[in-house]
Amino acid sequence: MSLQLLAGQKALRIPAVAALVAVLGSALAVWPTLIVAGTIVACIVVLAARAPAYAFLLSILLFASEGSLKAMVAHEGTPFVASTDAVGAALLDLCLTASLVALVRDDSARKLRHVWESLPRSARIGLVLLVIWMVISVIQALVIGSLSQGLHGFRLVQAYVVVGVLGALLLGRLSQKTLVPLLLSGLLLVSGYALFRLVVGPSDVERTYNLSRAGIETYGGVGRAAGSFSAAAGLASYLVPAAAFAFVLALALPRYRLLSSAVFGTAVVGIIGSYVRTGVVALVLGLLLGGGLLVAQSGWSRRRRFALLGVVVLVIVAGGIGTAIASRASPDLMARARVFVHPLEDESVQIRLTTWKVTLDEVARHPLGTGVGSVGRASGYSGDGTVIADNSYLKILREQGWLGGPIFIVGVIVLLVALGLASLDRSRSVDPIVVGALAGVFSFLALGVAGEYIEQPGKVLAWFFLGLAVLQIGRVRTREELATGE
Repeated sequence: MSLQLLAGQKALRIPAVAALVAVLGSALAVWPTLIVAGTIVACIVVLAARAPAYAFLLSILLFASEGSLKAMVAHEGTPFVASTDAVGAALLDLCLTASLVALVRDDSARKLRHVWESLPRSARIGLVLLVIWMVISVIQALVIGSLSQGLHGFRLVQAYVVVGVLGALLLGRLSQKTLVPLLLSGLLLVSGYALFRLVVGPSDVERTYNLSRAGIETYGGVGRAAGSFSAAAGLASYLVPAAAFAFVLALALPRYRLLSSAVFGTAVVGIIGSYVRTGVVALVLGLLLGGGLLVAQSGWSRRRRFALLGVVVLVIVAGGIGTAIASRASPDLMARARVFVHPLEDESVQIRLTTWKVTLDEVARHPLGTGVGSVGRASGYSGDGTVIADNSYLKILREQGWLGGPIFIVGVIVLLVALGLASLDRSRSVDPIVVGALAGVFSFLALGVAGEYIEQPGKVLAWFFLGLAVLQIGRVRTREELATGE
């Protein structure tokens, strides 16, 4: 009897599998991008259970596909009630969340304690300030303004700070020999695709999607490079920190010089092709910081320091020439390029200064803030139009007032300065990854002065770099202490 029952069950499996294949085949024919993306997400979730560090790193890199993914999903549609943009964002967030949860479950308390104990006191103060800011943000999101808007705004900004920094801090088991080539290879795919699209132009689906979004995606008939992102600003937000990071590694790590140089070169072309003027300035500042920290490191000969300074200057001059050449593509671009010579005469700069004044007036009227999510993309979900501050720090200040805004700004500054000083400690060995990560974070933070870049996709990479710098400082100090028996 049992044999007959077993035979019947096996017989039922055949039509069940056939039905499943038919359903998946039909879904693949109607929503191919959604099914493929869902399969990739499922693979990352499975990978997170076995190798969470690899899954998290892949999720950080996969976030660079947000524009192409949303464009394809919007073109094909979905069976869900939610908007296609929300579906695309949810798929990417699911990868990050699943990999972070797996990392947290993998003995996270011990890993975080080791990093914490190895950090200098000033870096601990910076981290504590960011934790306090996060707690204040949660309270303000629940109490001030619209609850749905507050939660959406928290997801766009604060949640990614937690994900990026915490995830990087838990990558302790991923060695430098594995982390660096994987990260650089992924960044090369992102910057390489941006270069490819700059040469051949975006696909019809990507072009239609990008032009349908708010913002200026052409100047004088010349399209702005967006790569695999939703807009040129999103591309710049990701490539600017990536280029600064790759530049430092190209100078300081001969083993990865070819790969790092390829990332830097393609990223610079993408930044110039995006025509984001602030991106060029932010990258220069990141290169100056990274080059300056390398020059100041102990053990470098005077000849090598002068050679390094020469390389930094040469790269900046070459980038300026490239920007000037690219701006000759149309009269509008030439007019925009004059901002580097006469910034206060530029119309967009004047509008930005006016926006800043209005934002500061709002801060004066609402000292406790107007609510998390009340400025930026989350503010537009009410249908009344998007409120802008045109500055990431003024956005935080207006939303969270004099309680949350200054704590965030001071916390980031204290942490960056502490990590920079720790990297210059002459009693310890230099770690180029720390310098590269700091250069990447700094360039992104500089980019945020001229827009709400703290909401752009590059935030994921930038906060990851911040956490990576903290992790590597802890690693170096731990190795030195073990070697000296302290």
